[in-house]
Amino acid sequence: MQMRIVRIRIVLAAVMFLGAWCAAGAAHADKRVALLIGNARYQNATTLINPPNDVNGMKAALNQAGFTVIQPENDLTRQGMVQALRSFETQATAADVAVIYYSGHGMELNGINYLLPVDARLATDRDVEDEAVTLDRVLRSLEGASRLKLVILDACRNNPFLPRMSHSNSNRAVSRGLARVEPASTNTLIAYSAAAGTVAADGNGLNSPFTASLIKRIIEPGIDVRIMLGNVRDDVMADTGNQQQPFVNGSLGGGVLSLMATPASAGAPPAMDPLFGEASQIWPTLRGSTDVGELETFRRRYANTFFGELAEKRIKELSALPTTKTAPPVVLQAAPDPAPVQKQAAAVTPVRPPVPPPETECDRLAASPLDPDRVGAGVLFGQIDAARAVAACNGALQQYPGTKRLLFQYGRALDAAKRHAESFAAYQQAFAAGSLAAAHNLAFLYREGTGVPRDYTEAMRWFRKAAHGGYANSYVSIGYLYELGLGVPQDHAEAMRWYRLGADRGDVESHANIALLYEGGKGVKRDYAEALRWYQKAADLGDTNSLASLASYYNNGRGTAKNPVEAANYAFKALERGSEFELNELLTNAKAWSPRFHSEMLLKLKARGYYNGAITSSFNEQARSALRKLAGR
Repeated sequence: MQMRIVRIRIVLAAVMFLGAWCAAGAAHADKRVALLIGNARYQNATTLINPPNDVNGMKAALNQAGFTVIQPENDLTRQGMVQALRSFETQATAADVAVIYYSGHGMELNGINYLLPVDARLATDRDVEDEAVTLDRVLRSLEGASRLKLVILDACRNNPFLPRMSHSNSNRAVSRGLARVEPASTNTLIAYSAAAGTVAADGNGLNSPFTASLIKRIIEPGIDVRIMLGNVRDDVMADTGNQQQPFVNGSLGGGVLSLMATPASAGAPPAMDPLFGEASQIWPTLRGSTDVGELETFRRRYANTFFGELAEKRIKELSALPTTKTAPPVVLQAAPDPAPVQKQAAAVTPVRPPVPPPETECDRLAASPLDPDRVGAGVLFGQIDAARAVAACNGALQQYPGTKRLLFQYGRALDAAKRHAESFAAYQQAFAAGSLAAAHNLAFLYREGTGVPRDYTEAMRWFRKAAHGGYANSYVSIGYLYELGLGVPQDHAEAMRWYRLGADRGDVESHANIALLYEGGKGVKRDYAEALRWYQKAADLGDTNSLASLASYYNNGRGTAKNPVEAANYAFKALERGSEFELNELLTNAKAWSPRFHSEMLLKLKARGYYNGAITSSFNEQARSALRKLAGR
């Protein structure tokens, strides 16, 4: 289970009494409205992946609960948030139930809680009041609701801007999370998803454990809101092994206040599908399935729920899988005896051993360093000994049939051997067994037109399959397609969003591509300082080309002061790692580099024994030869 460290999800729900079920059983028709805000695509902080899912899930639950007005909003600037709150005040006036659901970043300053719009920069603590929206401002939008106001904070309570924020006054206290606030108005509750100073779990499903429980519990009829929140607390603690403990502040009067509407005519809950909560828990485990029969069974059972619609969409997606344009034989073959593997490949659902097998020769020869299922270090594609790897993986599959990592590695070995039709089939079987790396490689085959006709749309579809399962390298691949407009309309902002998602998951190339977009001013305002920062991040993760970019930035004073010593340090490191780009730059464009840079490089080459000539402000032939030797040429 992953934990959100720089993430706050705030659900502000001001919910009025939904049919006051008194002891006499009198029925009451309520006005219930909701504003749902999901801020994900931050321009100056980590991009968040869950807010759109949170908004969609809450919208479905509130709709099922009988809310008459539901206003979803996504990625709002400060002006957009203020306008949305003002607009919603009109809806909340005279309402019995008014809900404001916020999912995004937030912070606390001097005891005041703030919600962060997507355009917040927060360079200093003085900017907070001008660039963010206070929790009090949100609460004022709910004052027109008469029976119950409920504020729910689904949050890890961290401030993502704090590490780089400068502090103008020692009296300004910026905390790690949000402050615990006791509401002043009547009939108001504030519920927090996690205790102060702790983190909230993202979970492995469509939503966080807290929001997933909310979606399930909101639609339970006749349950008092305080008991409902207590049930949510119990669900979250059970789901996170007691690592996350929600709590509630505020007070209500007597009587049962349920969030599920009761029809005015009967005093009983409105007609609803009781399987909604069950479906919300099952769907995250099924959404990546390629088994149409399994999906159809789910769709029929939960046909009247939001998740039944998702299953139907998934079935239609699978029915659109290519037939004539894919590699014709969906059969795995390998010398010397392919029969056992052919039988395995022909099965609709490969056998999955309960315990992953130990490391095999197949793992040592064909595992990918990027595959999360690998058991060893992995081998770069260009270094695979194809003949040995094919034989080893064929043998491993005979011993451990249906193992997803071995199927993927067999496909990779066949790919290296240029047996692309068989490789394509092996990747398909690996994906059916659950390999995200296989989905990514299938996308790559479509993107490059290897073994199948080039098809950027199909490439995007398979990259998304892998990305939705959390395969980090697919995020940058999706961003690349958006950046170049391949299979989708060109959209640099969307490319940046996917690169940020990839960077959040540690993908090296994503960091470098973010730097390039800042450098070129594509999708964002050109900012050399930000480009420098992202190049540094990429270099720290091992990206050789980013070392070369840092050398150029320090040499030319881009985004920082000129520093030929630092420039030489980075250039030397890039050459040590074999950077062809840096070598060509120094050999063919030497005039672009300062005289001091040349002398610093010569000093380094001499210290390492590559050069024994004079230290000058330019490269002579001996120096050029030394540069080639340093780069391994």
